[in-house]
Order: sequence, then C-alpha cells, then structure tokens
Amino acid sequence: MGRFLKHAVHQAVETDETGIRAYINIVPLLSFCYYDFYDETFDGNIGGLLHIEKILILAKMYPYCGDANKNIIRNFFQKEIKGADWVFFDRYGEAVLNGILVPDRDFEQKIYNNINVIKEKSQGCYPNTYQDILITMFNLYGKGKIIDTNRLKSILRQSEDAMLIFLSDMEGFDYSVFDINWLQYFSDGLLADIAQCETARMNICRKFAEQIESYNVGSPLLKKFFRYFVS
Repeated sequence: MGRFLKHAVHQAVETDETGIRAYINIVPLLSFCYYDFYDETFDGNIGGLLHIEKILILAKMYPYCGDANKNIIRNFFQKEIKGADWVFFDRYGEAVLNGILVPDRDFEQKIYNNINVIKEKSQGCYPNTYQDILITMFNLYGKGKIIDTNRLKSILRQSEDAMLIFLSDMEGFDYSVFDINWLQYFSDGLLADIAQCETARMNICRKFAEQIESYNVGSPLLKKFFRYFVS
C-alpha cells in the first residue's frame, strides 16, 4: 500500500491542471488508509505537489503526514493562502479544518465583504460558488473555527437560499421545503453535526420515508441516510 500511495502521489505530480481533480480525493484517501491500516504516516517526497492548483491534495492529506511533511505543508500554506483573495476559500477552509492554519479574521472579512457580488454572479450557475462558500464557512463554524460568527449567521439567514437558511436555523426551519438532495452537498463532518440535532434528524427521517415510498431515492443518497440518520 505504501508503494501504491507513492505511485499515486507521483501521478498527481505529473498530472496537469485539467486532470488534477480526481487526485484531490484519491491521494488523501490512500494516505488515510495507509495511516489507518499500518499506523504509518506518509514521509515520501511531496515537493512536486507544492503548487497552488494541487494545494487541496496537501490540505487533505496533512493529518496523515509525518512531522517533516507537515512543516513543509504549513510553510507552503502560510506563503500561498495567508493574505490570498477569497477565491481560495476552499483551500483556506480545508487548511483551517485540518489545523494547518488558524482562523483568519482578514480572510473571513474578504468573503463577507464580497458575498453579495458572489451571490449575484452565481445565480443560475452550477457549481454554485455562493452556496459552496457558505457551506464551507458553516463547516468551519460547526468546528468552532469562525471568528465573526454573528455576521456569518446573518448572511445565511438573509441568503434567500432555503438550503443555507436550513443550516442557519435547524430548529426553527420550515421542513416542508426541505430537499433531501441537499445532503449530497454536505461534507461527512457536517452531516454528522446535522444528525446530532434531534429536530433535523426527525424531520429528515420523515422526508426520506416519504421519498422511499415513492421510489425517489438513489443509492448514494440512501447510503448517506442510513450512515448518519439511522441509528
């Protein structure tokens, strides 16, 4: 497995920007498996991944790296992301979630100050950058890694996006408009947090029961449901 992981890292290094997306999940998954099976961190050469377009790979594999590679990754993020523009929100989010960077008030404010422009430009687009940013920020909020929490909650409530309003107020949300397909956009950590809210859990189970009766639930979504909402 160690050789397989090194080969995957080498392939990611050799892949150009158009093909890198597949490796963003594959390399960290292999890093986790190697760590989980053998209790071994990845100490191989990561120098070829020190590029801005491959930085998400580094962020996601960071928890499974040895100290030397962790130091390299931290220094790289400090140089490339600290002070960067809001467009790097996904890299920033992963870095903060994984402990590479600490929450940064200036970066948050860049997102908050541009959120209305982002919202306008994202209308009718897929993927929707506006939704992706606020889901990322809510993920950070759930882990206690947002500094200006009040402004984030206000933006979510005023978003006019039912999915984002749900995240801002799971207890008071109108579940008649809840769409079970929202769950496919949420990270594993966020799904686990949602499942801890009894009101959300109960209503989501009811929504799934209604859709299952109509045979309207695909296999991937059903797996998420049983993993997080059925004890």
